[in-house]
Order: sequence, then C-alpha cells, then structure tokens
Amino acid sequence: MAPIREAELRAEVRLWLTPRATAGTCLVEEFAVDRGSARIDVALIGSQFEAFEIKSDFDTFARLATQIHAFNRVFDRLWVITGPIHSESALRVVPRWWGVLVGRRRMDGDVQLEEVRPATENPAKDALSLAMLLWRDEAVKLIADNGLGPVAKRATRFELG
Repeated sequence: MAPIREAELRAEVRLWLTPRATAGTCLVEEFAVDRGSARIDVALIGSQFEAFEIKSDFDTFARLATQIHAFNRVFDRLWVITGPIHSESALRVVPRWWGVLVGRRRMDGDVQLEEVRPATENPAKDALSLAMLLWRDEAVKLIADNGLGPVAKRATRFELG
C-alpha cells in the first residue's frame, strides 16, 4: 500500500470533525501559538479548545518535542494524527492524555481514521499562554469588563497577561 500523505490525513480529520463542529464552533487550520513559534495543523474552537497535529508517513518527529511543549500550554484536548508508519512512535512520544488517530489505507485506496487512544483533559494548561492568544484590545476589554483594574495606555499583551 502507498504511504499516506498529509493532505489525505487532513481531509480525513475534517470529515472526522464534522459531527463535532456544531453551531458555535470554528475550525481553524494552521493556528499559531507560543507567539507564532508553533502552529497546530487544525484547531476546533468552541466550548473546548481542541487541537490536531498531523504527522504523515513522509514526516519526521524532529520538531514534535518543541511542538508538544507549546501545544500543551493552551489546548484543552490534543490529538496526533499519523499514518501507520508513525503510529507506534506517536504512542510513545506524545503525553498519555493526547489522543492518537491513525490513518489506514483501505482496499479501495481511500484513507480511514481509526481512534487508537482517546484524548483526555489537558492537565498542563498555562493561563498566561492562553491570555497571549488574545489581541491586545481583547485583553483590555476583558480586564475592564471584569473590573480587574486600570490598564496603562501602552501596556503590551505580555504586561496585560
């Protein structure tokens, strides 16, 4: 069977997310975190902040350790999606609370996702990292709306966090 490409896994993730993407949720691709130093492939933003990192059969895990650190600080639930070549490595490398989805090629050539391990609640979120996702104006409004004190006119997002 042919190796599974990133585009095939991405398309399957979108299909897998269709029932979860209800009113009030937003699917965002290439969502930047950690001041833009890391990008998650797909984020589902709603009452939960869920993220999906894709590692095709052609990818390596070279950057994954750094990505895990950045992603763990902001997302409620995380998943890694791999082809069969990286499935065992994914189970060993990502934290136990990350979910693992494996794309497998069917006899007709199409790819189908199999849930190997469900994602559970992230125990490692960081409030400052979450706050840094806000635009400055959004942070100022939240501070004002919650009576958290005056805001210096030139305060940076970091200072507001």
